[in-house]
Amino acid sequence: MTEKTTNRLDVYPVNEVGVASAVTTTASAGGTPFGFAFGRRDELFVSEAAGSASSYEIERDGSLSVASGRW
Repeated sequence: MTEKTTNRLDVYPVNEVGVASAVTTTASAGGTPFGFAFGRRDELFVSEAAGSASSYEIERDGSLSVASGRW
């Protein structure tokens, strides 16, 4: 989930039966996160309202590591 006013990204891990667990919150690498999409290899792509984008690797614990700039 994106939080536009706080510039945060919230990840809720979901188990195999669809039950969400505790949230993990990460600061967005860009300003005003808006939309998002998941990649095939534990990737998260976030579009920002200003027209930019950032990408992240999703860790096993639900935390996000910034990947933008490493590729």
